[in-house]
Amino acid sequence: MTNLGLAVRTSQLKVGSPKLQLQQDLLWWFCRKDPSRIATALCFSESTKSYLLGTQLHACVIKLGHTNDVFSQNNLIKMYTKCRYLGDAFKLFHDMVERNLVSWTLMISGSVQNGEFQVGLEVYLDLIRSGLRPNEFTLGSILKICASAGSYEFGSSIHCFALKIGIELNLYVGSSILNMYAKLEDIGSAKAVFESMPIVDVGCWNAIIGGYVQCGYGIHAWKIVSLMLTRCISMDQFTFINALKGCSVTGNLDCGKQLHGLVIQSDMEHSTSLMNCLMDMYFKNGMKDSALKVFDRIQNKDVISWNTTFASLSQHANARKLADLFHEFRLDTVKPNDITFSILFRLCAELVDLELGLQFFCLALQFGFHDETNIASSLINMFSRCNAMGLASLIFDNNAVLLQNITAWNELISGYTLNYSYMEALKVFVNLWGLGVELNEYTFSSVLEACSKYENQQIFRQIHGAIIKSGFSSSGYLFSLLINGYVKFGLLDDCFEFFDGHEKLDLHFELLRQYCRLSSN
Repeated sequence: MTNLGLAVRTSQLKVGSPKLQLQQDLLWWFCRKDPSRIATALCFSESTKSYLLGTQLHACVIKLGHTNDVFSQNNLIKMYTKCRYLGDAFKLFHDMVERNLVSWTLMISGSVQNGEFQVGLEVYLDLIRSGLRPNEFTLGSILKICASAGSYEFGSSIHCFALKIGIELNLYVGSSILNMYAKLEDIGSAKAVFESMPIVDVGCWNAIIGGYVQCGYGIHAWKIVSLMLTRCISMDQFTFINALKGCSVTGNLDCGKQLHGLVIQSDMEHSTSLMNCLMDMYFKNGMKDSALKVFDRIQNKDVISWNTTFASLSQHANARKLADLFHEFRLDTVKPNDITFSILFRLCAELVDLELGLQFFCLALQFGFHDETNIASSLINMFSRCNAMGLASLIFDNNAVLLQNITAWNELISGYTLNYSYMEALKVFVNLWGLGVELNEYTFSSVLEACSKYENQQIFRQIHGAIIKSGFSSSGYLFSLLINGYVKFGLLDDCFEFFDGHEKLDLHFELLRQYCRLSSN
């Protein structure tokens, strides 16, 4: 039996069983004969995410007396972070008698993998205080944290540090800096880094294309793709994914079709992620038939494939078609997620089909999706549109998490307004204001509509004050709603005074100002 074969069998046994104890003894015996096997077995534990096997190997390390061996300890740290037991990795890290740069870098990269970005930043600062100088791998890991956590200033300081120690042109560091700027939408700096790099790989090209797309510059992204084609640079699936997103942003169907041809030519139709993006591009450009053809060609459909197709039904949906498509989905092996049900509930809201929506609701409960805020908000929207405000209110009142979710509050306010319960909508707004939850433009637009239809001047003025206090007085949309309200209440003097308080007005508002002057006379 090989040591990996033994490792597989050991990882499958239940804790506390006699067989497990025997296998542990055998595993220790194999590792004792050749300690290098521990590193190999730990790699297997990482790849299979077998925490139990990893802890057994940790025990072998202790038995063999390698607790002070930095190489063994680093391998254990890597195993724990890969198995998503960051706490165990930190405990081991803090207990190490000696740490090297690899130890620190593993803890930083482990924090990235486990989504603990602030922790990773603190580890990096501790590394600097320890006197060790980071290398390209350390900087690459910390730059990933900056990109994910939105820490622009920290990321810029890392860029300066890389310049100071002369490794900014290293491919790994340079691509990490480029990716950080691109993700944080500083496309100017990203472009400067890209153009300064003596060598760029496909990852760098992908990063700059993705950066342009994220900033809304789809045409620039396509120009970069064209440059890659001119220079005969090989593209991978991420190149195509970013480029297709650019076509979706700009509505450039011709470029999208060309990319589709390149995907086929490059024999990449096996990539589900790429085919999903291609399908989405066709849907967003109004090419529904082409999108569905792509959907049919996806060999291994995932939940994103189905969600994209469900979402496409929103403009041309009917209950029968939705039910048939969902039945086909249930015959597949793919399980729905919270986004699936959120889309389905909003489709039922558009169809005003409460019966079908309740069936989906029961199914969502069976799958355990009852506490997710996006599902609850979609349910409130569906019940509101189906004239079932009692159910909408029940969903809101029985989910404490929604108290801090502005989307759910907005859905409830607009739901009451939609069902002519204007006083209830205003009461909800008062409760929301008292909680101190951060409001948005949609909140005020919904409550202004309710107030306008309720025809209460005093409440209208109070809401105007709340808009000013919340910093939304410069919103063009709210501005027009406020003007409409003042005119409706016949408060033309107030309307004129409100106009004079806004210097930057377009032609439409200037004409409205003149109308108010004439009306007041």
